[in-house]
Amino acid sequence: MKRLFFLAIAGGILLAAGCANSADKLPPPKSTSVLILNPDDRQVLRTMILHTALKIVLPAPEAGPPYVWEIVSNMNTILRPMTMVKAVPHPTPKQAYEVTFQAVHTGRSTIRFAAVKPGPGESTPDDLYQIAIGVREEGE
Repeated sequence: MKRLFFLAIAGGILLAAGCANSADKLPPPKSTSVLILNPDDRQVLRTMILHTALKIVLPAPEAGPPYVWEIVSNMNTILRPMTMVKAVPHPTPKQAYEVTFQAVHTGRSTIRFAAVKPGPGESTPDDLYQIAIGVREEGE
């Protein structure tokens, strides 16, 4: 009897996890715009339309190859990452990494990127970018 009870609970957890994953799937964005960041513009303001995507292209971190970009701040209820931060296929010093976000709710979010050394333990950020984004309904 106990075994049946535990199997029922385990099945419920798996079913709930499956429902959560299907709810996390996003419909395709209506359009995608590109924002290419450069060292002269460390803080950027941007407006997006709900259900559109923004591809952000980052330069190589100033400290060089041991550092990689990480998202250290974002409001996922407003802007949902569609991809992880990843190296572009043919990186250059001005365009080395990219990540794409989709606007899923109206509101404001600030995305912060920091260049850190990968691996376990804390790393002091070497390089920072900040993008303040307002998401609005189409036609507002």
